[in-house]
Amino acid sequence: MTDRYAAYYCEENVWFLLQDARLTEGHAVFVINAEHSVALWSQRASPRRDGLVLWDYHVVALARVDDRWCVLDLDSTAGSPIEVAAWLEASFPFAGAVPEDVEPMFRVVPAAELFSTFRTDRSHMRSEDGWLVEPPHWPPLSDDSNLSDYLDVAQPAPGEVLDLSALLRRFAEVDHR
Repeated sequence: MTDRYAAYYCEENVWFLLQDARLTEGHAVFVINAEHSVALWSQRASPRRDGLVLWDYHVVALARVDDRWCVLDLDSTAGSPIEVAAWLEASFPFAGAVPEDVEPMFRVVPAAELFSTFRTDRSHMRSEDGWLVEPPHWPPLSDDSNLSDYLDVAQPAPGEVLDLSALLRRFAEVDHR
C-alpha cells in the first residue's frame, strides 16, 4: 500500500500508510505503556524465533479493508493487513500473563487528527554519537517533535488510550450468527 518503509521509523511508516486513498476510517495506533517497554511478538526485528521484541513504543495503522477492521503493521511477521483480533493474538499471545510493566496500552488517533497535530523531527533517534538507526531517505515530517506526548499514557494528547480488551471490543469483528 505504500512504497515508503523504514525499519525502526514506524510512526513515519504509518503516516504514509494512512494517506492511501484506498483505506477508509484510518487510525494511527501507538502501542505504549507507562514504562516505555512493551512486549510484542511476531516482530521482524527480533532475533528470536518467536519474534519477541521489547519496544519502547510501536505504531501501526488501523483501517477498514474490505469492510473489516484490519491492522497494517509493516514490522510484523503475522501479515499485513490482518484482522484486529488476529494481530492482537499474534502480537500479544500472553496478554494478561506477562508482567504488568510490559502490558500494552493503545493510543488510537484518527488519521485526520494525526495529520493535523502530530510532529516528528526524528530527534528521538539521535544520540550524542549520531543516529541510533540510519534515517529514511525522505525528509522528516516536521522540524520539531511532539512524539513524546503521544507516548505518555497519562498525557491528554490526541486520540484515546485503550487497554487491549477495549481495543478488541471496539475494533474486532464479531460474527453474531
